[in-house]
Amino acid sequence: MGKHVLAIGDEEGLSSPLADSISLASLVRLKREGLNTSLQVVGLGADGELDPAYLLSRISKIASMGGLLEVGGLDRDMALLLEDVLANVNTEASRIPLLAFRGTYGEITIRQGLAKVFVSPLQAVSFTLDPEVVIRDSMTAKAVYESNSIDEADTSLNRLNLYTELDLERDIYAMFGEKASEIPPEVVKSLRSRRVQKRF
Repeated sequence: MGKHVLAIGDEEGLSSPLADSISLASLVRLKREGLNTSLQVVGLGADGELDPAYLLSRISKIASMGGLLEVGGLDRDMALLLEDVLANVNTEASRIPLLAFRGTYGEITIRQGLAKVFVSPLQAVSFTLDPEVVIRDSMTAKAVYESNSIDEADTSLNRLNLYTELDLERDIYAMFGEKASEIPPEVVKSLRSRRVQKRF
């Protein structure tokens, strides 16, 4: 699961809260309906958005409330499986744990230079958490908990003055249409910065 499940919702740099908030809220709903659910995060800081040190502090807070269930990580079999998946799916953030497992160490740039990630063995470590505990501090997951569609969830986060990844995609498409995938990264950065300033 994405690392933004660890976010409270008011962090600077939180630029894609929608999918992870829906995922966390869904796990909690399923657990309250009687299913045994847990969530696992791996690749802390792999998207270049939230700082790994901050994410570790959030995990420590969750652990202090009894919500840390297990600490594990990639093994050779998992790495081979991830390698097979990444051969068919282009996702830079999900590639970081594999790079970490294979021995990459140091800062790299992703997203056409829009983000920097410091790769270390930390990104190959996984943390399994109790979603009921994680949601206690999550303004975003609580906000989308009763949503019945992605649009409802997006509107709920907009009410918290959050500009989501869906908002960004819609704005880019409105501006560039079918050529949206060809826009230079600095345009995305400018658009995101402009909208983030509006929040405050």
